[in-house]
Formats: sequence, C-alpha cells, structure tokens
Amino acid sequence: IGNGLNGAGGIDATGTGITASTGTFNATGSNQFSVITASGILINGGTLRIGSGLNGAGGIDASGTGILAATATISGLAALNGNTFLVTADFPTVTAALTAIPGLSFVLPANQVMKVPFRCDILFSQATVVRADVFGIQASVAPTNIMAKGAIHTAAAVSVFGNLPILNTTTATGIVTGTPGATATVLNVELAGFIENPSQAANTINIMVQTPTAADIVTVKRGSFCTLY
Repeated sequence: IGNGLNGAGGIDATGTGITASTGTFNATGSNQFSVITASGILINGGTLRIGSGLNGAGGIDASGTGILAATATISGLAALNGNTFLVTADFPTVTAALTAIPGLSFVLPANQVMKVPFRCDILFSQATVVRADVFGIQASVAPTNIMAKGAIHTAAAVSVFGNLPILNTTTATGIVTGTPGATATVLNVELAGFIENPSQAANTINIMVQTPTAADIVTVKRGSFCTLY
C-alpha cells in the first residue's frame, strides 16, 4: 500500500489502486466488500485464494497456493493435522538394517534455512527372540546438524537412554538401542531432537528402526507418531 486507500478500483502495492482490468471492490452485504479478480489477489506472481475465511484445516500456505485442506503443505512442510505424522498400519521390519518407518517421514523444503524441533512417540513389539533393537534417523541431504535423544522402556520401571549430539551427514544413524524384556510385549519409545537445516535441496527426514536379526521381527504399532514444532 503506497498512498493509502486511494484507488478507485481498490488497493495495490504502489498506491495507484486496482484498476477495472485487474479487479474491483464490490459490495456483498451491508458495509462488506470483496476484491474480485480473475485469479485472486496476485502477490509476487502467486495467488491468494480465500474461500470461507481463514479456516482451512491445513492452515495457510506460505507458497501462495492458498488456504489448504487437512492433508496439505504448511510453511512448505508436507503435513497432516498440524505437522503430525503417523503410522497408519502396523509395520513389521523385514531387514536387519536401519529401515524407514512408513508414515514417520517428513520433507523440509528447498532453499530455506530452517530450525525444526521434533518429538516421536512410538509403540513396538518383538517376535520370537528379543534383540538389541535400534531406533534412529536419516536425512537425504546433509543437515547442518541434527541433535537427538531417545528412551526405550524395555520393561516395567526399566528404561535405556541414548544421545546423538551431532549428525551432519546422510548416514542412517541410531539414536537409542535397547533389548526388550520379553517377546510379544508392546513397549514404548520416545525420541526428540532438533534439526538445523541449511538452504539447499528439499531434505527428507526418516525416523528408522532396526533389529539385528530380520527373523526376530520388530513391529512398529499403528498410531505411533511424530510432531514438528
């Protein structure tokens, strides 16, 4: 807004107003007005579309595509229900290497420096024989740093803890390791950390699980989730 509300047709950044060729103010009710253009209000080539107010379940998108649905992009993060990501079906491991847990992955957008805290609450069980199971993390593009910590509650009143102070490569890396106290018993894991992401290509962050012997399957339970803050 340059010189105030001085345009006969509306408002623009230079103060000369929105002309009839780009849009007009039209009365839609008592003392109410709306801006009408062919494609919305243009901001640096993007389009702002407001339908029924600022009430999209997904929020407002910084990229300029408008107010979003429940499954959408918020500030460039592929997200579900307020930047919460979840496992939608029990996931059994089938390899003895760190493996991405379906649903517990998220993408940090390209060309933005970001500082992203996260927390994950995970339930799991192990079949056949208990092993030293690992929960970890991996970035598809080297971060400036990932700091992470974790706790595995292996039995009633028994917990093991792990710390990952520095991760600045794309190597899949364990955060915490623990051996369940019994098979076929649902246990829980808590992970938390802070991602320092530089301006670079889009970066996929995976939360991962590993059991040393694939036959001794670890199953991550449905409803396990991670939240970005």
